[in-house]
Amino acid sequence: MRQIVSIILFLLLILLVTLGIFFIGLSYSERARIVVAEFFLLQAHTLFFIGMGAIFSSLLLALGWILTSRFRVLRFKMSSSIVDIQDSVIKGVIDCYFGKYFSQLPIKTEVICKKEIEILINISLAVDKIPIDFLPRSEKEIGAILYRTIGYKKPFFITLSCL
Repeated sequence: MRQIVSIILFLLLILLVTLGIFFIGLSYSERARIVVAEFFLLQAHTLFFIGMGAIFSSLLLALGWILTSRFRVLRFKMSSSIVDIQDSVIKGVIDCYFGKYFSQLPIKTEVICKKEIEILINISLAVDKIPIDFLPRSEKEIGAILYRTIGYKKPFFITLSCL
């Protein structure tokens, strides 16, 4: 989802830069200004569509900003204050933890912060090579590490994906 939003935001950015270059270029050419002015005089309804496009683009930019920044920070209450923790901090803790056990294997982790923390782990290892108690033990140890390092004691989810 974030990738699609990023692509849309990038395309809107390119559109706005191109529009800016176009209007800067118009300021240097009197003939181009006259042609554009005549076009808009003859095609007045086009101004409506340009206005609607600008409003739609700004709404998309606002929505994209909300969607991309919304899940990067986990906000939770610690004793009497509210704390914001970036997902990269939590990802660093998770990467360090799993790096201890699988230092020779490439492990891809992703942390999604919504109301709770969701940890996605992709290990290039066959399921039968992983100890049976690995997931419950990892959940318990990660919970203790998260509490010790950032004071997080709410539920979280771990999803393990193997070869």
